[in-house]
Amino acid sequence: MLILYILQLILPIALIAWIAVVPQRSVVGFCTQAAATGLGLIALLLGGILLVPPYWGPWAFGLLLIVAVVIALRRRSPVTVWPRSIAAWFVLTGFVAFALFAADQIRLADLGAQRPAGASIDLASPLGTGRYLVVNGGATTVVNAHADALDQSIPAHRAFHGTAYGVDFVAIDRFGLRADG
Repeated sequence: MLILYILQLILPIALIAWIAVVPQRSVVGFCTQAAATGLGLIALLLGGILLVPPYWGPWAFGLLLIVAVVIALRRRSPVTVWPRSIAAWFVLTGFVAFALFAADQIRLADLGAQRPAGASIDLASPLGTGRYLVVNGGATTVVNAHADALDQSIPAHRAFHGTAYGVDFVAIDRFGLRADG
């Protein structure tokens, strides 16, 4: 559970705060930092199995990102076009790598959310009235942790092959948080 807190709450807040408090001093560095953070938030929104923040959390993080960018630009505009120090280039490279990773997660989330080819069956919800959030469901592991069980080459997955098509629902209250009960 600690890893979920770090990935879903602390990491986005830290990346946004980094922009507001200590933004990159070059134009390329600042734009890369903001874009990588934005892509990370989109990846969290589309592919994150949001167990910690409410489902609208990434939207709130997006708003905070916009505020952080405005604050950073008002406080201190970038000084140079390109980074000047080795450390700044190292940080820029890290943000480029993070942006590429986030873009790939967005791609995989999009693939996992697409309807499979062939016929589908409409089923009535067995859950009754209420609001529910799908936290695991789709064709890729980015949107469905159960999809790992489809890999029959791993002996431990063979017994759980049927769970690969499972969908997990969480009841949510009117604020988008987990409902009691």
